[in-house]
Amino acid sequence: MLAPDAWGDVDYGPAAARPHLVVTGAERVARNLLHYWGQAATLVSHPLGGQPALLGFHGRELSGVLVFTMRDETIQAVHVITDPAKLSFLNTQLAAPA
Repeated sequence: MLAPDAWGDVDYGPAAARPHLVVTGAERVARNLLHYWGQAATLVSHPLGGQPALLGFHGRELSGVLVFTMRDETIQAVHVITDPAKLSFLNTQLAAPA
């Protein structure tokens, strides 16, 4: 559940032509999440650095990581990582034998 004053942003990486925007308000954050991570995506729970997170796949390709900042029992912030370099590194870590 998103906090009423939740916010979200996306890390596209340093080479991205897109501006860094912060979306505020639970309704706007939810609308953006559903737009990018709705029916076409598969989301898999995978905590990162002690934070709750989801790996986002389109088809079999990792296309983003959603990291949540919690406040009590609600989501205060959603940070989405789509930086190709960071995703490439994570892909190698996920594929490494245990």
